[in-house]
Amino acid sequence: MHGRPAAGFETVPHLALLGIGHDHPADQLWAGQALERVLLPAMLNGPARALS
Repeated sequence: MHGRPAAGFETVPHLALLGIGHDHPADQLWAGQALERVLLPAMLNGPARALS
């Protein structure tokens, strides 16, 4: 099965992994803030993103 052609940013994907050392509320807040600093500018620049 053939799909659609790849978009320009899909030909060389970038991957970001965010982890925390503990599962405390402060750690979760820190991780959320870090994720926000990555996803908001990415969203403004238009690339696709996947969260899983």
